[in-house]
Amino acid sequence: MILKAFSEDYFKRLKNIRKHKIIFFNGCFDIMHVGHLAMINKIKGYAEMLWPSGNYKIICGLNSDESVKLQDKKHPLINSEKDRALFLEHLDVDVIIFDEKDPSALLMSLVPDVVAKGLEYERKMYPERNFLIKSDIEVKYIRMEEGYSTSNAYNKIKSYVLDEIKERLNET
Repeated sequence: MILKAFSEDYFKRLKNIRKHKIIFFNGCFDIMHVGHLAMINKIKGYAEMLWPSGNYKIICGLNSDESVKLQDKKHPLINSEKDRALFLEHLDVDVIIFDEKDPSALLMSLVPDVVAKGLEYERKMYPERNFLIKSDIEVKYIRMEEGYSTSNAYNKIKSYVLDEIKERLNET
């Protein structure tokens, strides 16, 4: 399932979504890599441990293309929100695309049972943290795979392209 946050279709499906336990995570997920797959598998394992009956939904709040522009990213988007959503959907994750800079409004609408965040956020003040604490929503901090990040992937591509350009300029 891929939905646009706060669309008519979103509100039509919200009641059905809430019939399940919800574990939520969010991000851009631009260049998919092993670190993303490992994180999603950890989230799935945690959901299965909490709710062995299978009555849960794993939902990714996906930053829209517009949302990413509001952030201080060091690199441009490579894939469109539609393409990024399709990657996640094929990993058996429901996707809700949101336009805001952070997922606070979406979280207030969904009120998930658990929110999964990278371990690097455990001691940070992120925008939705106060809402999660006040709402008594469990936050599961997940250790990410060492050496894997979208920034690393982007930098490898950039380095490769620059090396190729230098090599071709040296040939002339």
